[in-house]
Amino acid sequence: MKIYLKKFLYLQKGIPLLELLGLFLIAITLYGNFDLSNYATILGVIGFFISIYNKRISFIVLNVFLMFNRLIIFFLIVVLGSYLRLN
Repeated sequence: MKIYLKKFLYLQKGIPLLELLGLFLIAITLYGNFDLSNYATILGVIGFFISIYNKRISFIVLNVFLMFNRLIIFFLIVVLGSYLRLN
């Protein structure tokens, strides 16, 4: 189990897996009859904080650019998830 967790954290470092899964759940919520916005928001928040933990907030330009992209995805998930929960 520990090996799988380390592999997942390594993958999450390069690819925003949880954030993309959250966007996928929001797309299912928009086009389907399911309300998965709560799960999408939770996945987005967890994925974003795992990304911060993995990067350890370094100040290299590339890492800041990648964190900015993840921040945009994070806000998309939170805003869309909140909007879908209200409607």
